[in-house]
Amino acid sequence: MEQSHSNESLANGALERRIKEVMHGRETQAERTRVLAGQGNAGKAPDIVVTAKGRSPVIIEAEYSPAINVEQEARDRLGLRIRNQPHPIEAVIALRYPDGLAAVDNIDQALKETKDLTYCAVYPKGKRFPTTGWLKGSVCNLADLIHLVDVPETAFQKCAENLETSINEAGKQIPVPEKLNEGEIHEIFKRLGLTEDPKAKEAGQFERRKKKKELTTRIAGAIIANALLFQERIAGHPDYQGQGIPFIHEIGGKFAENRKSKALEAWKKILAINYWPIFDAAIQIISILSIDQASEVLQILTKAAESVQEQGLLYENDLTGHVFQKLIVDRKYLAAFYTLPTSAALLARIAVSKMKDFDWSNAEAIGKLRIADFACGTGALLSAVYDQIANRYERRGGDPEDLHQAFMEKVFHGFDVVHYATCLTASILSGKQPSIAYNDTHFGTMPYGRQSDKTVKLGSLEFLGTSDQRIMFYTGDPAKVIHGKRKNLDHIQVKDNDLDLVIMNPPFTRNVTREGKYEGTFAAAFAAFGASDQD
Repeated sequence: MEQSHSNESLANGALERRIKEVMHGRETQAERTRVLAGQGNAGKAPDIVVTAKGRSPVIIEAEYSPAINVEQEARDRLGLRIRNQPHPIEAVIALRYPDGLAAVDNIDQALKETKDLTYCAVYPKGKRFPTTGWLKGSVCNLADLIHLVDVPETAFQKCAENLETSINEAGKQIPVPEKLNEGEIHEIFKRLGLTEDPKAKEAGQFERRKKKKELTTRIAGAIIANALLFQERIAGHPDYQGQGIPFIHEIGGKFAENRKSKALEAWKKILAINYWPIFDAAIQIISILSIDQASEVLQILTKAAESVQEQGLLYENDLTGHVFQKLIVDRKYLAAFYTLPTSAALLARIAVSKMKDFDWSNAEAIGKLRIADFACGTGALLSAVYDQIANRYERRGGDPEDLHQAFMEKVFHGFDVVHYATCLTASILSGKQPSIAYNDTHFGTMPYGRQSDKTVKLGSLEFLGTSDQRIMFYTGDPAKVIHGKRKNLDHIQVKDNDLDLVIMNPPFTRNVTREGKYEGTFAAAFAAFGASDQD
């Protein structure tokens, strides 16, 4: 027999309070009328509503077991809108309270202790997670599900597609050298790891060169787009008001003048705060463009960045990483099978859960962790581990902002042989809490291939020989950097037995391809940086 409505109201109020405790920054409401937008919805009161900036609202419909109607009631909420929220409801959670919960004296305490909530998520077009049956767990487990389902999927995909199209369009304005000796332009792209493969054989050489040039301009455009998105976050943040950082429409909007000089001026002001990995590469690319080229690129990408803001996704940190993944289309040629976010999330959750008996409520202890990815690529794995640890701290009542500076300066270590990848990893982690500045990082681009001293380096494998390594490019404090190189700090240490977690998806590949007309062509990962056939 169903429990009375009064009992459910008490349980809903207690659950709303508990969710607010374990999900910092979320707004919660329980059984309030006039929450839903639209004619005829004013009197309908969802059981619980959870909202957050840049996320889709999530409704929880809850009943005591057996809760025969709860799943259908949840489906009836799909597609509705919450007042003053930009995104529609794309997921609703149907929840069943355990029978015994109605009889307890202190329902708030009981909800903290119970692990017997059962629930599922429903989506449009009859979709459901899990596809059959029910999940079972605590309020913290429920909070994890809310975190997973409140991504505004429709707006996210629309923004990603628009941003990708704009980056491709802007890339047409970015020159790429036909030869490997065309001065400054080549040197910039070489530094970013964007030069073409010099070892491609005649069979298919033109086609491969064309593909590599398209990839180069895409990634160069994405670096600039990422800088604009980050600039808009900083310019609108209270902590940085009064520091003269303009909004992006002032430097790249339809009516903006002197776009190149204004962008460089703005980004150098931001470098005075920090955010080196985001803006250093963007400055270099804009600097080598002509005034007309830079103006066109900035206008195209500013418009795209403004559409991200209009969709309410300016603070959706996964957007840039998702777009980078889509832009790297010729993965087989690059030997760069970057880790999908879903795979990264699963692997990170499994890995972090193996750190038994760790006190995830202790910010000081978390700050002493050392976590590394020696083939960090676009940062998917480190980003996923960051989220897992931040979520565990948050579920115990902490504010994830408290962890960010230590995460950036001490906890996370990321290395790659491609500079734009290293920059993107640091950029994505920076974007987790864009208002929190930091003074140093442990993200670096490792030397790879034939060096000026005639030695050959093997990227992160060099750490197998010694824990102290010279890095090619640095992503930390600009006060310690001259022309992109660390002043008296061009070494980075990763000591033996110092790491608590290593998580990585290293590249596994042959040195040559065996496919059709490309058979025998050196893979870019082996032919890069002027390596000889013997190398």
